[in-house]
Amino acid sequence: MTVTPSPLLVRALVLLAALGALPAVLHAGGAAAGGAVVAFAVAAMALAAAAAIDVALAPRARRVEARADVPSTLALGVPGRMVVALAPLRSALRVEVVADLDPDLEPVDPVGAAVAAGTAGRVEV
Repeated sequence: MTVTPSPLLVRALVLLAALGALPAVLHAGGAAAGGAVVAFAVAAMALAAAAAIDVALAPRARRVEARADVPSTLALGVPGRMVVALAPLRSALRVEVVADLDPDLEPVDPVGAAVAAGTAGRVEV
């Protein structure tokens, strides 16, 4: 299972980098540089808070339960369907199913789905 940062955390990181570079771009000195340092410190604390929220709300790998139902046989020329069922979780989750098929079979693009908090998820590939 791969956990990726939320878009909010990515935006906060970009904002933090921009605020950190602000004094160098503006060639600011004195009070202006002090204000930029304070803004940078506040942004760094906001980034730490966003990261902590991401970690706290992310589902733990041991709590994610998935079951894949695959067809026992495949007929030539007829697409087969694999269904991945997810057990309900406390937090909302975005999942992506990647089917690793035999090289003789046509490749399948990854399929993503959002699973609401407290509901079972179902993804068909």
